[in-house]
Amino acid sequence: MKDLKDWARALYPMHTYLITSKSTEETNIITVDWLTVISRKPGIVGVSIAPTRYSHRLIKESREFIVNVPSTTLLEEVYKCGVLSGRDCNKFESLGLERAPSRKLKTEIVKNCVAFLECRVIDSRAYGDHTLFVGEVVTSYATASFTRSYKPIFHIKGSMFSTTADTLTTL
Repeated sequence: MKDLKDWARALYPMHTYLITSKSTEETNIITVDWLTVISRKPGIVGVSIAPTRYSHRLIKESREFIVNVPSTTLLEEVYKCGVLSGRDCNKFESLGLERAPSRKLKTEIVKNCVAFLECRVIDSRAYGDHTLFVGEVVTSYATASFTRSYKPIFHIKGSMFSTTADTLTTL
């Protein structure tokens, strides 16, 4: 056996999402893999974000975030949202992404995505080098293509990504 230098890599690939959060005037986008369902009823999710990230401050201040579910058609933009900082650029404008109003929150959605979970922060707690933001899902919705032809993005490492096979295996 060999020791793992980065134990978290043993848990990959992970589903990749775009999280939007809002300052008083601007909506930012961050790419995340560390998102989990905490409860189905009521709908509660948790997203883990490092305090060094611009989105961390925005979520902490606004007490809301939106999980935008991208399809593989946005792969390049998803990658760039993870390497560019919202402190330095407007990712919507820089990457040609469309913004749209959300249904219940002040934060905007990435209209190019296929599903959306609008979340109000009900708890946050620092664990090691990240903060777990726990959000209650106040509304969720999806495009027609989400149920017809959705291809999720799975992050392998760095700039390596994958998706599901065209055929599913049922046991």
